[in-house]
Amino acid sequence: MANVNKVNSQQNYRTPRAFLDKVEERFGRITFDAACTSIDCVVEEPNSGFFYDAGVDALKVNWFNDRPCGVTWCNPPFAKAKAFARKIASEYESASLQARTLLLVPAGLDTHWFWSYVHGRALVLMLSPRIPFLNPDLTPVLDSKGRPAAINRPMMLAVYGVEPGFERWIWQPTQPRKKKNVKVELQGTVLPDQFQENL
Repeated sequence: MANVNKVNSQQNYRTPRAFLDKVEERFGRITFDAACTSIDCVVEEPNSGFFYDAGVDALKVNWFNDRPCGVTWCNPPFAKAKAFARKIASEYESASLQARTLLLVPAGLDTHWFWSYVHGRALVLMLSPRIPFLNPDLTPVLDSKGRPAAINRPMMLAVYGVEPGFERWIWQPTQPRKKKNVKVELQGTVLPDQFQENL
């Protein structure tokens, strides 16, 4: 399983298009990517003006001077989740915006930055199932057995510019797991079937 919950771990995973399609279906077409390069920008058919070019520090410029409307995507390196949440919160404090900003980061519900910059300011969507992020070359992240794997921590999508709230978002339906038929014996006695079903 990919280790992305440490600051010194890989920080350049890419968001799969299947998830982005569901995001755009719900919140509208993404028109700007605030934390990307020309290679991994999520805006369809990007060109200059759809993302910050190399050398521009997204944390030091005003995001909405020229774009008061639209949908801004922000999936920053996870080690910078706090800095980007603080930046977005300050942008919305300083201006009356009709734009939406979507921040995809680990669900740090136990952190100071979540309660300071996300809670009460954004619609927080706890994502289910976990997102199968991609490597920079768009190949799947694999676990130790070579199977596609999601990262080993829950993620949230914080949506600024809408009514704040908190909900679980099942962005992709999953098949229910099959129950294993396990026989349990207690001192040589097999439990009746009605008890087996509750195990």
